Amino acid sequence: THHLLTRREESLAIIKKYFPPNQADSVEAMYDSFAAELRPLPDLNLEAVQALVDVAAVIERRSQGVKPADLIDQRFLEELRSGKFLKDLYTEKVSL
Repeated sequence: THHLLTRREESLAIIKKYFPPNQADSVEAMYDSFAAELRPLPDLNLEAVQALVDVAAVIERRSQGVKPADLIDQRFLEELRSGKFLKDLYTEKVSL
């Protein structure tokens, strides 16, 4: 994520390897759109996790009643968020 957000031209060169040359403009637009949505530390979407649990419950009855909080330990994300590492890594390049 850090490389993608802080080194646009290098990242574009890497991505463009996997697309036909005539789609360079589309790749740049895709990059700009995607990079605008990225965050240094993505948050877990508990609603999305619950949706996955609900789908699993159709196949496996033991999944019924499972809550996202039963599956996710956010201690590590909170530790990263409150620590210095991300702040030092991104400095003024992106907003946390």
